[in-house]
Amino acid sequence: YKDVRIEIKEYKTQQKEFIKYLEDKIKEEKDNLEKLCELCKIPKENNGAYKFAYSYIKKIEEILQKYKEIIGVSNDY
Repeated sequence: YKDVRIEIKEYKTQQKEFIKYLEDKIKEEKDNLEKLCELCKIPKENNGAYKFAYSYIKKIEEILQKYKEIIGVSNDY
């Protein structure tokens, strides 16, 4: 029983680390996107690089949401 509890605790720790990694990645990419916009001085709607980066960020956010849904974690986690 004790081994199972330790294993569950390890899984929970791994889940938290993965969620933190994805949240940090989203923040990093959003910061990069803002820098890109400042440097390019091209309207977002006409900027292919912006659209690509934005879709990449949205995809990471979708993955994070689905992962949280699968493991039963709230967004306040």
